[in-house]
Amino acid sequence: GDGLTSLALRNACERFGIDMIINIFCEIDKFATQGYRALHPDVIEWVEDMTKASFKGRYCDVLLATTPCTGFSELGKKDGFKNVEGNASAIIWHTFRLIDELEQKPKIIFFENVKAMVGKKNREDFKIFEMELQKRGYKVCYKVLNAKDYGIPQNRERIYIVATLDNVEFDFPKKEVLKTFLRDILEKDVEPK
Repeated sequence: GDGLTSLALRNACERFGIDMIINIFCEIDKFATQGYRALHPDVIEWVEDMTKASFKGRYCDVLLATTPCTGFSELGKKDGFKNVEGNASAIIWHTFRLIDELEQKPKIIFFENVKAMVGKKNREDFKIFEMELQKRGYKVCYKVLNAKDYGIPQNRERIYIVATLDNVEFDFPKKEVLKTFLRDILEKDVEPK
């Protein structure tokens, strides 16, 4: 999407003194690509269409993968994981082809989406998705988190999925008390236009 997930990862890496290089970025939406390019001008390669991307002979430690939420969202088409015409969310299945093409499996695969991805309507398909990761040797941990419980003044629930090799258990962060509120970050004097 807009590159904020990779920006958060980059900030975390910097805090731990780890150099992060973004090798390849796939995005078909031109506006999302513009936002991503603004946040990450150093990306080595841009690929527009994930269905045509190839990871053959490549290597990465961390793979950030997500999909448009329209298939899962309550406001979207509600096609879920179904690979039907016009369902942008079904692109998530291409992730497995790309993982299989890599020279070595990523140590961590990270997914983020709307909480309906693991909701009642999509539960069976999500189990298949989870099993595909497990077949490739990944331990899958997931949790629905709300941004307001982690310092962001917004009620925004999302599913976070962390798949790790070597049966590593991922600990999600503990909730924290909200200290910053919307009134604290809104501008007081805004131009009428």
